[in-house]
Amino acid sequence: MKSRLKDLRNKLGLSQKDFGTMIHLSQDHISSLENGRRNITDRTINDICDKFNVNEEWLRYGKGEMKKDITEDVDAPDEIKILLKKFLLLNDSDKRKMENILDSFLEEELKKEE
Repeated sequence: MKSRLKDLRNKLGLSQKDFGTMIHLSQDHISSLENGRRNITDRTINDICDKFNVNEEWLRYGKGEMKKDITEDVDAPDEIKILLKKFLLLNDSDKRKMENILDSFLEEELKKEE
C-alpha cells in the first residue's frame, strides 16, 4: 500500500508536505507511511479516498482503477458523463475558464432565465 500512496501523491503532483496538509497529517507522517515505518490507519485511508476521489480497493489492495468513477451514480447520457469526467480533471483556474466559455455560448439562454 505504501507504494500506491506514493504513486498517488506523485500523480497528483503534490509534495509530501502539501499532500499531508490536505489530509491533516505532517510531512514526516506521510514520509513514514510511504517508507513503511508506520501503518496506514483506516481513518487515513478514508480521508485519502474522500479528499482525492480514490478507489479504496485500489489503495488497499491494488485492485481496479486508482480513481473512483464519480459519474457512476449520475443519471445522464454517456456523453455528459465523459464531459463531466474531463471537467473534473481540470485545475481550478481552468475550470473557471471553461465556465466562462460555456457562459459565453449560453449568454442568451442565461438572460432568459433571469
